[in-house]
Amino acid sequence: MDTNKHESVFIVAPVLFRCLALFVSVPLLAQSPKILQIYRDRLKPGSMAAYTKIEEDVVRICARMKCPHSYTAIKTANEVWYLNAYESTAEQQKVAQDYAKNPQLLAEMGRVVAPKADVVFPPKEFCARYQDDLSTAGALNIGTARFLLITVTHDYEDARMIIQAMPDKHFVYAVTSGMPEGTLLVLTPVDSRQEAAEVQKRNATMASETYLFERAPAMSYAMER
Repeated sequence: MDTNKHESVFIVAPVLFRCLALFVSVPLLAQSPKILQIYRDRLKPGSMAAYTKIEEDVVRICARMKCPHSYTAIKTANEVWYLNAYESTAEQQKVAQDYAKNPQLLAEMGRVVAPKADVVFPPKEFCARYQDDLSTAGALNIGTARFLLITVTHDYEDARMIIQAMPDKHFVYAVTSGMPEGTLLVLTPVDSRQEAAEVQKRNATMASETYLFERAPAMSYAMER
């Protein structure tokens, strides 16, 4: 996807991307999604309030026009990530085709997000595939936790050490595009900042970076069922 902010695709494609997948928040899943597609917005200093207003407008459009898929936003002080889940590449492609058939929806979204070009840096996106041999049992239901730790590592053994430290909560994805080859994402849902700090402390000695995100309900859309 071309994310040059000087081209019109920068306006429409980010919103389309976020709405392309059925996110894992509702209903609870029996197993973790096979594919995660993540869209990353980096905000310019002091722009969170303006950015949030734009994204809240997008959510209202999704509700009014009954977008057929959900998405959930997670945020730090200066970044917002949108996580999307698929069970297969075929599902990913089908959903993209469904949205392409709805030009009215895309036009309305494009109109609302046009001001984002002034408050964000060029966005990034990447895809990752679930690694069941490194992940713990159970399903990745990110939408049930207030916070989400994402550890980025290039070391397979570091990933193993992370999941051994908290074996009931780690879900590992291998990045397939958008990041250097061999990158692993370790996702850890947590319920408090204290719990997050404990995990970050354990990970501090490893060759990895851990980021704490908070769920952003105002910028998330849950489709009606």
